[in-house]
Amino acid sequence: MIIGHEAQLGQLRQAGKSNQLANSYLFSGPDGIGKKLVAIEFIKGLFCTAPSPAPCGTCIPCLKIEHNTHPDVIMVSVEEDKKDISIEQMRKVQSSIQMHPLEGRYKIVIIDNAEKMNASAANSMLKALEEPPAVTHFFLVTSRPHMLLPTILSRCHKISFSPPQAMSIVPYIQKTAGIDEKMAELLANVSGGSIGLALSLSTDLLNEALEAVQKIWNRTGPSELIAIAERWGKSDVDHGTILAFLISIYRDIALYQAVKKPPVFKMIAEKIAAMAETTPPRTTEKKLASFFSAQRDLETTYNKQLLFEQLLFML
Repeated sequence: MIIGHEAQLGQLRQAGKSNQLANSYLFSGPDGIGKKLVAIEFIKGLFCTAPSPAPCGTCIPCLKIEHNTHPDVIMVSVEEDKKDISIEQMRKVQSSIQMHPLEGRYKIVIIDNAEKMNASAANSMLKALEEPPAVTHFFLVTSRPHMLLPTILSRCHKISFSPPQAMSIVPYIQKTAGIDEKMAELLANVSGGSIGLALSLSTDLLNEALEAVQKIWNRTGPSELIAIAERWGKSDVDHGTILAFLISIYRDIALYQAVKKPPVFKMIAEKIAAMAETTPPRTTEKKLASFFSAQRDLETTYNKQLLFEQLLFML
């Protein structure tokens, strides 16, 4: 289901109808917002055997692409238990695109998380882009285009993606996750409109974090703050979810201070309004900056408990 990216999909379909498809595309934008899904939906349309409008989603080519079994559509991503896309994977791609399509008019290669190609794989990708077979089209999907080789970037037609409006993904999240509308709305806003992130968030952890923040605002003692940080610092806790949650709460406070925007966190709306009234805007900005800094440092910070202790005492 495509939500919020109809313009990008329309652009691709128009290029396909007029036989003006680029040899290579770069889809860039935040994680989890549906970039690869747009590529797959468009590619289904190229292979679909049903009458217009395509894709039908039920013909054999559509189903093969959906289940990653179509011989002419190659999907490359980081393999399980690996850290990057390897040269061996790219050699298989090179071998495959030298052969004529078996069941359609095109050979399609999707590189998901393209920034994770190691140096050898990236150089192999560059060679493929420099001399692509006429019927081959590449779709590089990434949330970090700056990590790709400039020579790869220069050979791709760029299509940018932004997160859809949070409220537009609420019905889908509610149905898919089987949760009530209020929680779906909360997840949509905490995720910043990213369906992938919203569906990965733990509702139990969000409820626990919400309770913890309210305790902190009610002047919980240092020992309980340390206990919360210790619990959140455990290796099996989704640290990114907690930080996303804290950022969302203080974004609510900042927006209320700036334009009196009603809080996303309706269940603590009165408390957020009170915090907004009693906290200097500059202090709110500093706290948000600290959360964003912690978010950037999360992967490289070994002592997660210490990180959360510092953040909680700052609240």
